[in-house]
Amino acid sequence: MRTKVEVLLVLGALVALTAAGRADEPMAAPSPAADPAVAVETPAADGTVPMVRLELPGRTVEGRLVYEDDVLLRVEPIGAGIIGYTRATVRDMQRFTITAAAFAERQGDFHLGRAWEAEDPPAEFVRARQAYQRAVLAGLTTEDRDRINAKLEVLSDEREEWQQEALRMQELDYGRHQIDLAVLEKQLTSQRIEALQRQEQELAALRTAVQRLQADGQFLTQVVENMQADLMDLRDDVHDLGNVFVHVNTFADLRRAHDRLERDVQRLERAIERR
Repeated sequence: MRTKVEVLLVLGALVALTAAGRADEPMAAPSPAADPAVAVETPAADGTVPMVRLELPGRTVEGRLVYEDDVLLRVEPIGAGIIGYTRATVRDMQRFTITAAAFAERQGDFHLGRAWEAEDPPAEFVRARQAYQRAVLAGLTTEDRDRINAKLEVLSDEREEWQQEALRMQELDYGRHQIDLAVLEKQLTSQRIEALQRQEQELAALRTAVQRLQADGQFLTQVVENMQADLMDLRDDVHDLGNVFVHVNTFADLRRAHDRLERDVQRLERAIERR
């Protein structure tokens, strides 16, 4: 289909040049815009569009002549805005005219030719259709209208193909988006599983620590019970030792009392002997 479009574009350009007479040669009659500071009407009263081909340093510019004076030329290239050029930069200028239908057809060819690569393809298709419709309305012959209508059919086919391609690309982008989401979900799931595994390991370590603490607690309980039993035994030993101390003290008192009594008896005997 792209080849068909290119053939039609070339055919339209050739027909437009034929309708202009000889586009490479300057016009025999002077342009109404040759006078200083005169704006050029488009289309002219005879239904033609004044065109110029400017030879500039390193490039050639062709478009509708919008305005000219002794210093400045304003040209509207096909598919572009109005651009001003100083006459000093123009190495050569050729004037020619084309029909309004041919000019509109060229505009349609330009927008259709760049629709697929444009930033806004739907807008380019609309501009191409509008230009072709203007060309149909301004068409001079049935052949011109038939050719432009054929381009309108091609445009419709191109637009439909672009819409289908855009839909496929949208579905492809959606599929890629879903794949990206699935990959992200898988990564998140793996991270959650790893986190759960770490938590399970931490819980197992905590259970082991609790069991160890419980075992240590039981051991400490047994130690405390043993210490309590030892304290009871020690208390009994202390009581027995207290009894021993009591007995020892009583014996010492009796011994001292016996000694005093013995001394008293001795003093009494000595007293009896002296008498």
